[in-house]
Amino acid sequence: EITPGNFIFRTREFEQIEIEYFCEPGTDEANFSMWLAEETRFFTEVLGLSQDKVRFVEIPPE
Repeated sequence: EITPGNFIFRTREFEQIEIEYFCEPGTDEANFSMWLAEETRFFTEVLGLSQDKVRFVEIPPE
């Protein structure tokens, strides 16, 4: 195990998040928009993160 310092938690594990959500065929765009808005609201309003600290990166198809 590699620890980046003398900390209780390995903070590198908390620097990003990934969600996998399954939905009915044909509802993917609506569900994606809903989750994107809800995640943004949660990060900024509930957790108190600044809007400039929250970013979403689109991953191009391989």
